[in-house]
Amino acid sequence: MNNPADEIWPYLIFLPAEPENLKRFLTEVLGSPISIDILEKIKEGTVCQKDIIRRLAYSNKTTLAHLKNLVEFNVVKEDFQIEGGRRIICYKPTSMGRWILLMFERKLSTSDLGVMLEELFSVYLNNALELCLSSGLDFSRLSTIFSRSMGEGLIKLSESSRLELPSVLVFGSVALDTFSLLEEKGELGGSRLLYELYEFPGGSGGNVAVALSRLGVNTSFIGKLGGDTAGWQLLSDFIKEGVDVSSVIIDKNKRTSRSFIVAGETGKKRTYIYATKDTALSLTNPNEISWNLMKDADIFYIGETFLEISELIAGYGKNLGKTIVYRPTIHYLIQGFKKLEGILRNTNVFIINETGWETLKEIGVKSKREVLEIGPDIFIITRGTKGCDTYTKDFSFHVDAYDVKTVDEIGAGDAFAAGLIAALLQDKGFEELKGCILFASASAALATRKLGPRSSLPSFQEVMDLINKEPKEVQEIEL
Repeated sequence: MNNPADEIWPYLIFLPAEPENLKRFLTEVLGSPISIDILEKIKEGTVCQKDIIRRLAYSNKTTLAHLKNLVEFNVVKEDFQIEGGRRIICYKPTSMGRWILLMFERKLSTSDLGVMLEELFSVYLNNALELCLSSGLDFSRLSTIFSRSMGEGLIKLSESSRLELPSVLVFGSVALDTFSLLEEKGELGGSRLLYELYEFPGGSGGNVAVALSRLGVNTSFIGKLGGDTAGWQLLSDFIKEGVDVSSVIIDKNKRTSRSFIVAGETGKKRTYIYATKDTALSLTNPNEISWNLMKDADIFYIGETFLEISELIAGYGKNLGKTIVYRPTIHYLIQGFKKLEGILRNTNVFIINETGWETLKEIGVKSKREVLEIGPDIFIITRGTKGCDTYTKDFSFHVDAYDVKTVDEIGAGDAFAAGLIAALLQDKGFEELKGCILFASASAALATRKLGPRSSLPSFQEVMDLINKEPKEVQEIEL
């Protein structure tokens, strides 16, 4: 037996506002089978008047009277064709006429659906805009409402379409990146020319989530976005990449984070991050955390999330027996090592880059052993093209970077973290740590092949192909 809900065809008809015309409209269109018969005869497109009359079993006078009314109510449109030097009257359904036909047929091709959606949205937007202007309302609110509704709708879509529970939860931030090239010469009146402007979905946590999905890992991103255009655009990209966003928080009163990356002709880059009190940067309240979802995941990745929230997530995850991977940005490291201790006590894998290690030393950390004694089982320092160093209490080693043609190194660290997590999930565990680091290093190298942090994130097979093509030896180092 079919589900009754399957028999429902959603439709909208825009009716005349004047009461007398509304009564005539409903009587003519919905109350007369003749009008429906006429519509059905011209549903394929433009049809000549004489052919309509010939196809129907009504008198010429009756058919012409109904055609006149249908034209008056904008259900069909009168047109003309030239045949044998004579002008022939023809008719075709308007968008309203096509919608009325759909009420009865309940059939719609994919191409027709696209046209109908465009027409519906255009009618809604034009009427709403006209209402705002005539009433003296701020019509910019329409854009805000649309963006927020798009974001909320995409989150519901992600939740309803999720087939499996995620293996990895990524806690972090997401941003819309704008990349441009700067003309360093030819300065005019203190101005400089920006050219080759690109826009990319970014944000370190978001990059990690997408990188994991590309590697075949079922992943959920958990963070906060603003109720603006950038917010739903980023959500849309997550869904396209197969990342679950059902636990993302939309803060309608804030703006989504944005980054502006400017590269000079010499290749040097400078990044500007839009982050104010009005920016949706990260989860700020324990009530925003999807605690139930955490019970079924295997690994928690904690990135650029506020320290208090990070500590709660790490502690909860450790009590559940989950693997905790912590990779803070420089902005959290400079707040002091004491503030990190509550997180590190519950962390299995601690990852920072070379700049991060220099920052830790500046704030008083004397050795890698001091970091490991607090709690992490593994401490990793990534060094870009110089490879990476991995430290444990029992052994430590260095791996050189893989050799690829690098176009843009932004996002390589995110790909490294994702590669490490994907490898740990392959039943290798910490016993095969060296193999996991090699996989992570290959992932990072492949992520630098194109411009943009996500444009060249590799698949699992691409990583394996590079590892097999370019075998690497690990080198033991001192702790």
